[in-house]
Amino acid sequence: MRTLTRFVALMKPRVMALAVFTALIGLLIAPGHIDPLLAAIAVLAIAAGAGAAGVLNMWYDADIDGLMARTAMRPIPRGRVSEVEALVFGLFLAGGAVGVLGFAANVKRRRCSPLRSSSISPFTRYG
Repeated sequence: MRTLTRFVALMKPRVMALAVFTALIGLLIAPGHIDPLLAAIAVLAIAAGAGAAGVLNMWYDADIDGLMARTAMRPIPRGRVSEVEALVFGLFLAGGAVGVLGFAANVKRRRCSPLRSSSISPFTRYG
């Protein structure tokens, strides 16, 4: 349980909450009908992406964080999470967030192959 708490702290939950709140508001005011499953997947992927940004930011700034009083208590400078663990976790979260959101958006909304999207192929058929 302590390890989970340390990794959650790396994700900067308060910053994540702001990103999720912004995404929710965008979904609520978007014109037209949005599939609830796609909306839920999008919000979870955005949360994971925001968390990944926090983790990678802490990994990148670990040497500086140890020198400043305000950031010295973060998990990496205190040695609670290693830099390698943080990097792997951040990259895993980022890749997962992008992959899940891209897959869900292409397969669910456009009903096209997961390996082909309208941005890659102008010949994608809709419907």
